[in-house]
Amino acid sequence: MRTFLVNPRLRDDQNEKAKEEFQNLVKQLPAEATGIYLAGISFFKDDVLWLSIAAVLGLLILIWVRARANVSSTIWLASIIGYIVWVYALGDGPFQAILAALHLNPPTLLGAFLVTVYSTIVTVLAFNPPKNG
Repeated sequence: MRTFLVNPRLRDDQNEKAKEEFQNLVKQLPAEATGIYLAGISFFKDDVLWLSIAAVLGLLILIWVRARANVSSTIWLASIIGYIVWVYALGDGPFQAILAALHLNPPTLLGAFLVTVYSTIVTVLAFNPPKNG
């Protein structure tokens, strides 16, 4: 399985930054959701259908965990988007299969870029929440 975490075209410090951003994103997601998808990757490496099922199951578990925790709608949205970005960034999953079927070939480092941008946006918004009124 291809992953963006270590890319030979990047300098060591760039690879470390990508790993750090990825770990930051994973910390924002429930372990139950990420665990299901990681188990799916382990068992169904080359089967896009089963990887898709594992991704959807992970998303459903994420929603269930967030519902049980009675979190705000902002955290719901951040978690769902973060999970989708995380699944895409892992590579060789349902999103890459869909893009390949559409004859689209996104850059290899798009996942790393999305994780970095998303983590930055969530961090900035968390420390600078919008003011009401």
